[in-house]
Amino acid sequence: HTLGVGSGYAQADVTSFAAMLTGWTMAGREGRLGEPGSFVFNANAHQPGKAALLGKTYPDGGMGQAEAALNDIARHPATARHIATKLARHFIADDPPAG
Repeated sequence: HTLGVGSGYAQADVTSFAAMLTGWTMAGREGRLGEPGSFVFNANAHQPGKAALLGKTYPDGGMGQAEAALNDIARHPATARHIATKLARHFIADDPPAG
């Protein structure tokens, strides 16, 4: 929910990003993957292969693939606009002025 609707992404981007996120999970109470409750990467559960998102291809890099995509999404101009609009709607007005 960072870019917002109408920001230039397609269903293929959503599907591809979902594949990049495979393998990321929460460690269970048994602690096999790490500290119980911590966010961890399980390479055995990751869907391997390169993936494209918003016109950029990310090589198969396991956990680094999703991290790189998340960094790019965070830096995308549409993310700043969408987050700023959500903040303005919450703190200023339901229909904040454009710009």
